[in-house]
Amino acid sequence: VSVTQRGTPYDSTTGLFTAPVAGWYQFNAQASFVNASDTDGTIVLSVNNSTTDLIASVTQSNYNASSQGEGRSLSGCGYLALNDTVGVKCYFSIAGITSRSAGFYAGWFSGFLIS
Repeated sequence: VSVTQRGTPYDSTTGLFTAPVAGWYQFNAQASFVNASDTDGTIVLSVNNSTTDLIASVTQSNYNASSQGEGRSLSGCGYLALNDTVGVKCYFSIAGITSRSAGFYAGWFSGFLIS
């Protein structure tokens, strides 16, 4: 197995992966929801901060309010142009109000060029 890193595609300050070259990429992520007051949630891998251009999404409905930090994992492949970005977003409901946040309680993210 040979691994070559091209530049620094992940920016830990913004939480975004920026494609250093055009091509097909594989992404994986896991995120836990904020706290036991969440009633449901969706985790997405968003392209260029879009709400419709997604690499993958997974929904967690009927959140277990007795368990804090419950979450989901997701993976997906997508074609990115040079400098397209991908980031993890969580959409969750708290007390009947829908919040949209780029942040989440805990989790991980990976992305790499396939071809």
